[in-house]
Amino acid sequence: MRRKSDFGYVAGSFLATLLLLPFGVAAAPGFQVCDSHGLVRGAEIAMERGCFGCHTLSGKRVGPPYKEIAAKYEREPTAVAALAKKIKNGGSGVWGATAMPPNAISDEEAEILARWIQSL
Repeated sequence: MRRKSDFGYVAGSFLATLLLLPFGVAAAPGFQVCDSHGLVRGAEIAMERGCFGCHTLSGKRVGPPYKEIAAKYEREPTAVAALAKKIKNGGSGVWGATAMPPNAISDEEAEILARWIQSL
């Protein structure tokens, strides 16, 4: 039989863990919080917007593969913003002669898509 004090202890421990979590994250360099919903949403946006018509995960099509894009920008501190801007406005000259056209996508969706690419 469950006692009220057992529930209070479990709930209190859980809340204490949540309160201490930010300190653990700050103390652990290189620790990343998984944003699985954002990553799934990034893949959904790529499918919804037809991005896979020109890009694949690892093989060359019209545009560069997503994994190569992620590798190229992995050490750039402003990579997500730069990729989001290229996704929205288009670009050329970085991956060859073929230009990527601008895309009718919101700033938020472009950033989610850029974060997804960086996660690969």
